[in-house]
Amino acid sequence: RDVDRPGRDPVRGPKLLHDLHEHDVSVIEWSTGRTVEIDGPGMLIVNVLAATAAYERQLIAHRTRTAHATRAARGMVTGGKVFGWDNERHPDGVRYVINATEAAIIRDIFERRASTGASYRRIACALNAAGIPSPRADGGGSGTWCQEEVREILRSTRYKGEATWGERAWKY
Repeated sequence: RDVDRPGRDPVRGPKLLHDLHEHDVSVIEWSTGRTVEIDGPGMLIVNVLAATAAYERQLIAHRTRTAHATRAARGMVTGGKVFGWDNERHPDGVRYVINATEAAIIRDIFERRASTGASYRRIACALNAAGIPSPRADGGGSGTWCQEEVREILRSTRYKGEATWGERAWKY
């Protein structure tokens, strides 16, 4: 589309264009219809545009993270569906509303763990034996509980009343 699109990176984009030029491949900007020149001035323009695109990508990421953090702090939905809650649209955005049926399942999981010290696997087996549908039952999954789902619920700060946003992985 534009000369800054290949790589959107001040190193990879210009290198890709240079490598293509060395193999006699012409690059034509779709938006302008002009052939990208890989001479001195052309590479200067390509480098400036690639660096500008990389900087803009960083600004977009920062604005997105800030907006999500602000939304999360206000109790708004920042992602998709979460077991135990329904997403309910309000004039100021989408909010989590407790799903009573699923919340009862979550309480049962915590009670089993706290009262008996049952393993994740044992809790999953008990839920399956009782015919309780898993979080993935309506999402194309098998509908049965596994120990990983139980562990995720028990370890999630969300189910302990802490609204968090931006966590990427478990910290052991």
